[in-house]
Amino acid sequence: MESTFKATCNALTQKGCNEQEIRFIEKTKDKSSEELAEELKTKEADLKALKEERKAAEKEMKEKEKKWKSKETALNKAVELVKQFQKAAGKGDGKKKAKKEKDSEL
Repeated sequence: MESTFKATCNALTQKGCNEQEIRFIEKTKDKSSEELAEELKTKEADLKALKEERKAAEKEMKEKEKKWKSKETALNKAVELVKQFQKAAGKGDGKKKAKKEKDSEL
């Protein structure tokens, strides 16, 4: 399968390169084959480490989101139950108040 990705920066002509890429090219262009091989090895290792770090962070975040969602659901349910009790207590308070007023009239 042929890749459809095309690099936009040409290291040899610097065509399509941004400032950061040009600085890297200037720093790297005069290196020997051995130095370039070592640079490639280093960059590939750095990239692999970064991807692993990102994957671990994404997994941790996913677990946190799951816990937050569970806690949010529980809190929403608790809020609804408290509101039901509050509403029932409000109705009960009205009856108690009316009874107190009636008792005080006697």
